Amino acid sequence: MSQTKEKVQNYLQTDRSLSGGVVLYQSLPGRNMALAAGFARLHDTEANRNQVHYELCKLAGIPAGQMNSLLAERIDAKKENVDTQETGKVLELVGQGKVGTGVDESDEDTAEKDRFDSMKWNDIRKEAGALPEEFAPAGKSKADLVGALRAYDSHLAAQKKKAEKPQEQE
Repeated sequence: MSQTKEKVQNYLQTDRSLSGGVVLYQSLPGRNMALAAGFARLHDTEANRNQVHYELCKLAGIPAGQMNSLLAERIDAKKENVDTQETGKVLELVGQGKVGTGVDESDEDTAEKDRFDSMKWNDIRKEAGALPEEFAPAGKSKADLVGALRAYDSHLAAQKKKAEKPQEQE
């Protein structure tokens, strides 16, 4: 099996996020440069994710039937990724919260995502500009700003839980 095919299958089994698919597509040999540039401007919708999945499978030589069966399976977040430099970049970004993992999340996390998804660009920029320096976004893109805001919100939630634990023990 080719390395490209392994990478794409691994992505479909473990990630399935738009940003992860775009990073993978841009790292593969034989990619269509016009599509790669277009993918960088896509918003995260189901139709756009499906388009990226289709183009990845087409590039890797994975038939549509096999793609559909891979997409029908549940995401296995614990599966080991193929040991390559490109996959390492995706894992590094996932670890930093810059790329979605595609893993099912709780209702609370989903509500938080919806809050950022419905925010206007200027509001996102204002909130990100007010973040403490340690949570400063890695870049200026919307994904970077929202990632930093989510990281800060997670930090605040963890502090809140930590503060509530001593009160519960008394």
